Amino acid sequence: MNIESVTAHAFGPLQSGDLRFAPGMTVVTGVNESAKSSWHAAVYAAVTGRRRGKGAPTREERRFAELHKPWDDDQWRVSAVLVLDDGRRIELAHDLNGKVDCRATDLALGTDVSAEIMFEGAPDASRYLGLDRKSFAAIAVVNQAELLGVLNAANGLQEHLQRAAATAGADATAAAALAALETFARDNVGLDRANSSKPLRAAKNALENARADLDAAFAEHARYLELTAVAETHRARADKAAQRTLAAQEKAAALELLVHALQVVAERQGDAARVDDVSKAAVTRRDALAQRVAKARSLSAASTDDAVPAGAPAAEAVARIVAAALARWSSVPDLRMPAGSTAADLAQQLDALPPPPDGDTQVAAAVRDAYQGWTRAVAVVTAHDGRRPPDPGTPSQDLEPAVEAGPSMLRQLAAQLGATGNGNSEQVQYLTDARDQARSEQAAAQASLADATARANAARAAFTTAMAAPPSTTTGRSRVPRYGLVATAAAAAVAAVTTAIALSNVTVALVLGALCIAAAVGAFVVARPEPRHPTSGAVNIPALSAAGHAAEEALASAQERLYAAVTEVASADAQLRAAAASSSAAAEVAARCAARSLPADPGALQQLAARAEQHLEAREAFFRWESESQREARTLAQAESGLLRALADRGVAVGATSTEDAFSAYERACAERAEQAARAARRPEVERALAAREAADRDAADVLAQRESALDALRAAVSVASVGVDPEADPEALRDALIQWQAHYDELLIATEARQRDLSQLDVVLDGSTLDELESSLMAAEEAVAEAAKASDAARRALQEAVVHGEELAADAGAPISAGVDAALSDLTRARQARAAAQEQEMELAAVAENAAGVAAERGRTLRSVAEAEECLVAAEAELARVSELSETLRLTSHFLTDAQEQVHRTIAPVLADTLSSWLPLVTGGRYTDATVNPATLEVKVCGPQRKWRNADRLSIGTAEQVYLLLRVALAQHLSTTGESCPLLLDDVTVQADAERTVGILDLLLALASDRQVILFAQGQEVAEWARVHLIDPRHSSVELTRVAVE
Repeated sequence: MNIESVTAHAFGPLQSGDLRFAPGMTVVTGVNESAKSSWHAAVYAAVTGRRRGKGAPTREERRFAELHKPWDDDQWRVSAVLVLDDGRRIELAHDLNGKVDCRATDLALGTDVSAEIMFEGAPDASRYLGLDRKSFAAIAVVNQAELLGVLNAANGLQEHLQRAAATAGADATAAAALAALETFARDNVGLDRANSSKPLRAAKNALENARADLDAAFAEHARYLELTAVAETHRARADKAAQRTLAAQEKAAALELLVHALQVVAERQGDAARVDDVSKAAVTRRDALAQRVAKARSLSAASTDDAVPAGAPAAEAVARIVAAALARWSSVPDLRMPAGSTAADLAQQLDALPPPPDGDTQVAAAVRDAYQGWTRAVAVVTAHDGRRPPDPGTPSQDLEPAVEAGPSMLRQLAAQLGATGNGNSEQVQYLTDARDQARSEQAAAQASLADATARANAARAAFTTAMAAPPSTTTGRSRVPRYGLVATAAAAAVAAVTTAIALSNVTVALVLGALCIAAAVGAFVVARPEPRHPTSGAVNIPALSAAGHAAEEALASAQERLYAAVTEVASADAQLRAAAASSSAAAEVAARCAARSLPADPGALQQLAARAEQHLEAREAFFRWESESQREARTLAQAESGLLRALADRGVAVGATSTEDAFSAYERACAERAEQAARAARRPEVERALAAREAADRDAADVLAQRESALDALRAAVSVASVGVDPEADPEALRDALIQWQAHYDELLIATEARQRDLSQLDVVLDGSTLDELESSLMAAEEAVAEAAKASDAARRALQEAVVHGEELAADAGAPISAGVDAALSDLTRARQARAAAQEQEMELAAVAENAAGVAAERGRTLRSVAEAEECLVAAEAELARVSELSETLRLTSHFLTDAQEQVHRTIAPVLADTLSSWLPLVTGGRYTDATVNPATLEVKVCGPQRKWRNADRLSIGTAEQVYLLLRVALAQHLSTTGESCPLLLDDVTVQADAERTVGILDLLLALASDRQVILFAQGQEVAEWARVHLIDPRHSSVELTRVAVE
């Protein structure tokens, strides 16, 4: 299909503009604002039109209208003239604004052919290509900077990819079948989620509700039994509460009597206590008077003793002198002479100590760390030198090509050769002969089917003519079994066609459909009710019926033979295509091996791959060892430099000596300074010892002086006291004599003081009375004691009687009488409270029991039926099982169709990849030589001679756009399944390419223009120059646009 011309009646900035295109390649150039992009969009709109239908415009449609509606005109119209490959010229006219005046006209016949290409309410010329306006835009129309937009349309192109691979443009695809199954499953099964209202969720909800209802019924019955038991329990509790109330009332009455008796006992106890107090007071007064009388008699008798000895007061001055001398002697400390080294010895030791050293007394941390780091580095370098691997050197002449290609490439070539090993010419010839033989058998089967069909038609006609005679008697048979045969045949037809489509074999699908439809028609004929027929013997109905049955059997046999022949032809064609592809692939792999100077033998390639891999591994190991060796040497040099710097910082000379010797000399010097520092550190200790010895010597001299002074005092006291001891005697003898004198003097003082105390006490005891008066008072007190004893006996008898009565009442009340009135009153209060609480609890429990009995009775009247709930549960389980079985059936069917869809992808992917691989080196200047395509996402991976695969969309923007331009061209070539060539509408596709790749793209487009129309809009000057040089053939042209005027 070629676009001959496009007229922009009113489109964007264009008004009544016309643009004509060559059947080959047309390059349209122009400066900025020459409406190149507007013309590009106008061509697309003139070919496909705009969607007309219910619903709001999509975002893309709104964006297209915003960009391309006329600036100063309410009209929005374009038209175009197309030339189809069969020679027909079609004029398309589109009212893009109103979407009503849209038509397609055959210019030769003048007829409206809009119905041929109607899509979504408007004529769409891409339908001639087997596409639609969306897929045409994604494949053949490339806007500025939108080469990668095909990735966003991958899902929409899947149906066209499947049609191209499976049915050569037919409308039945696995995707459509999956969509239909999905719709059916959505309506008749649905998703298993909470907010779904479809059958599966409804069945599960119903099952859950039925189970809940059954559980509720069981729970209600259990609850009823519980309520009954609770009512009985509450009644028993109410009865026990009544018994407790009666006991509390009896307890309170007994305690009231006990309280009164205890109050009487308390009164009697008070009386007895008062009488006892009076009796005790009388006894106490009598005893006190008796003691005064006895003490007065004793003191009076002692007053006649001798007087105090004379001379005691005169010795008081001497006693003070003696006491002072003894105290002074006792206060003298013990004399202790100091031991150990003398002060002179300690002073000599102090002079012999050395001064503190100048410098490190131990190895500095920085030096120690640097030395350890240096020793570790030396050990690492030594160990690393011991692990030196052999140097592999340069590979041999036979191994060098293998090393350049790489083990992965060699194994890939070996695998490809192994996979294509049986694609030889003898097998291709054998399969060709088998296919020809199968086609001959198919032709014979078709002829046999035609003959059997004619015979069956003749038999049906004879039977129909015979049955048309007037009936005399009638017979009829039931229609039900025969119409069941019709339904069975129709179902078999649908199943056979669906299976064949899922297997991606259209020929088999058509044959199966034809055979099964014929079977269904035959079954319908058989299923017709038998007409009434005469009993006359003029026509042999049984014979005609038998002949008809024989003809039908022959027809069925011919149909089976044709089906078998068609299947065999399809199998042979598939085997032949596979063998041819294998042979071509084997030749291609062998050529690639020859180009790399490699043997075309899988075993030899595998051996070379192993050797190359070993060589590369050995070379990598040696290079890695060398790199590590250099790194370890640098580390050792850094560690040695750090150690030398640390030693220099500590004042160590690091000139001609080795690093190890310099560290050893520094370490020995530190040890010597440490010994000197240890001796110098004793100076404070010796100084302290010297000071302590000098202080001890001074303390001893002080004690000697005190001792001499105290001894002089002792001698003076001995002389004054005249104790009869020589003053020059031993100090201890002087001290003992003075102590004896003090004891004798103390005895004299004690006797004097005792006489004075007795006289004073007698005056106090008599208290102004005489001894006779005191004795008369004693006799009166004894008479008062006797009267008080009589009153106390009477009070005790009355108390005993009250206690006996109280104990009797306490036994009745069950409380001890010893607790007293207050405890009894507390018990009475608690008993009254307990009685009130028991009465209140009795009333509450009685009310609760009545309420529980009422609740149980009410629940018994509203119980659910457990049997009905069980029946509902069984019904819900059956419904869920039905829906689940249907869901599993649909899942398996979708699984089979998905497998068929994957088979489609495996069919179309190599075709697209081969097409891209044939063009890729030209466009990329040989940088990338091979490509793969994922048909599900349309993602492209490319690789260069080194066979390192890269995602095309992750390359530079220019390279990615060039790769996806080739993908669009490949899609346009293979997705046009009607036989029409698909034109390409390109807008500035070289803007991201450099000069070399721009020429490569233009050369490729020119080559593609040999069998399809290519329209390229560009603004680069190099594109215009290229067009002037290369588009000299009449099939090609170049157009230069002028800048659109702005009013």
